[in-house]
Amino acid sequence: GKHVKFRVYLRGRELQNPVMGFEMLQRVCAMVEDIAHTDKEPKIEGKYATVLMIPNNKLKT
Repeated sequence: GKHVKFRVYLRGRELQNPVMGFEMLQRVCAMVEDIAHTDKEPKIEGKYATVLMIPNNKLKT
């Protein structure tokens, strides 16, 4: 399966306190939890908060 990386760009004061970026990524993960799961917890990469999603083995059709 294909992997998908979600990236949230952090600006200004969000860089010092990236909680809102992590919360947004958690909401995205909750929306797609029936078709994909996270490889690792969200992390900061420069000005981005990122998370890698991997599709589940069996999809419901």
